[in-house]
Parts: sequence; structure tokens; C-alpha cells
Amino acid sequence: MTSFSAARFALGLPLTALMVLALLLACFGLAVARGMHRSVDVAWGLGFVVVAAVSYALSAGHGSGTTRGLLLVLTAVWGLRLAGHIAWRGHGQPEDRRYADLVARAPGNPHTYALRKVYLTQAVVPWFVSLPIQVGMYPRGAVTVVTMLGVLLVVVGLVFEAGGDWQLERFKRNPATRGAVLDTGLWHYTRHPTSATSATPAPGGACLPSRPRTGLAC
Repeated sequence: MTSFSAARFALGLPLTALMVLALLLACFGLAVARGMHRSVDVAWGLGFVVVAAVSYALSAGHGSGTTRGLLLVLTAVWGLRLAGHIAWRGHGQPEDRRYADLVARAPGNPHTYALRKVYLTQAVVPWFVSLPIQVGMYPRGAVTVVTMLGVLLVVVGLVFEAGGDWQLERFKRNPATRGAVLDTGLWHYTRHPTSATSATPAPGGACLPSRPRTGLAC
């Protein structure tokens, strides 16, 4: 028995891509109905969760149960926390200035322009960045020190990101810092919700499938 089910993995790639695309198209439909596109940022974290969940289901009976479970749980915790935070932060707020400016300069239909420039890109990037998570679902291998290092990397990313968000909220609620810009502490490294440590689950996930039977490792 081989350590990596290449055929099953290849089958999963278009399916995970289609599911992420479906998520972004649903988000696009909601945005058009509401007249605001800021909710697309919520879909960033959810896209990774969708990929992890679909890959977990498809890899049943092929990969290590422990590794698959770790990848699913860690990705879900990260993605749902990020999506929830962005949704909470934007609740009741007007359109994000970035998307308002983009729609304003659209050469044709503003919604079609936003679909091409924002939503389709948001569908491709999470799918591509999450490839280590998808790969990690299929190898058969024991949990080793390398596996634990992968888990540690993801946890560190979670702490940095959640800590930075908490620090920013405290900063914004402090009357003494009104009008100022926060560029210190953890927020200095996690300023944008879809960058920096936001992609940590993917490289961390690459380390999880360690010591498979034919040598695939981080």
C-alpha cells in the first residue's frame, strides 16, 4: 500500500475548487442583494474551512486519521474565528472604502466588475494557499515531532492574530488614542486580516503529514 493516494488527491482538487467558488458566488449574491461588498472579507477564512472539510471527507480511508483530524480542527478554529471577527467588526458599518472606490471606477456594470476583480480572485487564492492542507489529508504516517511542530506553528499564528485583533479593539476604545494609528505589539505583525499570520494554517499544515511509508515529509 502506498503512503499517498495520488488519484484520490487529484480527484479532490477540482471538487475543493468548485466548493470555494460556490461559497464566493453565494457571497456575491448576498452582496448584490445588500448593495455592499464588504462581506467578501468574511469569506476568506470560510474558504479555508470549506477546503479542509471537503478534503477531510474525500480523504476518509486514505490518510492518517489523526493528521486529518488535526488539519480539519486547526483550520476550522482559525477560519471560523477570523470570519466571525470580521463579521462582528463590520456589523452595522457602511461599505468598505476599498470596495466603494472599486465599484465607483468600474468601466461597466459595477457588480460584474467586482465579481471579476474581487470574488473570483478570492476564490482562487484560498484554494491555492490551502494546497498544503489538501496534500496533508492523504499521506499515511505516524504522529511525530515534525507533526507537533506543524501544530505549534498554527497555534502561534492563531495567538498572534487573535492577540493582535484584541489589542486593536482595546486601542480603538481608548479615548486617549482616538485618531492615532496602532503600529506596535502583535498588531504590528497582523495588520491586515487576510495576510501575515492569516496564512499560517497552510504552511503549518504542510508539516503535519510526517513519516509516511514512502518518505513524504515536511
